Amino acid sequence: MNLSVTITTDDDRGSTIRITATGLRPGLRYRLFAVTRDGRTHVVRDWLASSGPQEVTGELSLPTEELAFVTVGLGDGTALVTAPISRSGDAPR
Repeated sequence: MNLSVTITTDDDRGSTIRITATGLRPGLRYRLFAVTRDGRTHVVRDWLASSGPQEVTGELSLPTEELAFVTVGLGDGTALVTAPISRSGDAPR
């Protein structure tokens, strides 16, 4: 499974998260989560996978600066693939 993520922030509305996920099983329900730097998990949206790459967009009321990573998982909260959010200026660890 592969995941690519783009996040944009609008000062008035929060963040828009756009993902492209490949390798998902058609017919299964998936959930997009955003996790903040302090460990809080936010459900962004659910969707039913079809065949091929899945392009999913969701809104979140938090700015990008508060987010640590984005995860695609199952509806029960099981994480399947995670993408860390890197920012210019973040020091490598």
